[in-house]
Amino acid sequence: MVADFDPDRPYDRKGVVSVQPASGDWVEADSGMGENCLNLNVWAPEPPADKALPMAVYIHGGGFEYGANTQITSNASGFAASGRAFDDPDGTVFPQLG
Repeated sequence: MVADFDPDRPYDRKGVVSVQPASGDWVEADSGMGENCLNLNVWAPEPPADKALPMAVYIHGGGFEYGANTQITSNASGFAASGRAFDDPDGTVFPQLG
């Protein structure tokens, strides 16, 4: 299912992070922790380019236990300012692939 773009949604907020084994205060979770944590941060230059851009995809580490795309290490505003796009998925660290 693909949802239409809704300009009334808070696109400037970080999404829900996957449940962490500790308190999770350090993951900067504006929207809390939970199982509904599949989200995607996309950073792109402004104004939009008139051509396709190179895209970097960053999957946070954490030893399959800790981490989220809400951490400061996932802020790619400088990367986007250099004319490139950046994609930062988050979720439950891809359980049960294959």
